[in-house]
Amino acid sequence: MTMRAARFLLIAVALVHVVIPAVMWWQRGQLHDQIARENPGLPPAGVNGAVEVALIAAAVFHAVFAILNLWLARRLATGRGQIATTIVQLLAAAFSIVSWRSSPMFHAVIPVVTAAELLTVVLVWLPSRETRRPATP
Repeated sequence: MTMRAARFLLIAVALVHVVIPAVMWWQRGQLHDQIARENPGLPPAGVNGAVEVALIAAAVFHAVFAILNLWLARRLATGRGQIATTIVQLLAAAFSIVSWRSSPMFHAVIPVVTAAELLTVVLVWLPSRETRRPATP
């Protein structure tokens, strides 16, 4: 049951990684205003360029983590991948700090996703019923 829950969380987090760049693209005006506000000396063409770079970087970063999470969910289904899952989820949680600092756009989502990533780490290391050995008398 714990591996099933971990796999569910990995798939849910993968979906979030797909949605975030789409929301950023959809809210690119808000992103533009934020970059312009934080960089008042940047000319309009520079702000537009920074928006494009931010959108491309977000798409690549989140695509990588979406794919990794789906791959990890598949690995866990075979009883493997606990170490890789732990490393990827801890890295993602650390990267959340960067996301938190860089944009307030996702402040409501970041703590929830980070909690799911950390819970996934806990779940992959909890013994499941399938792996428990019967007690010896």
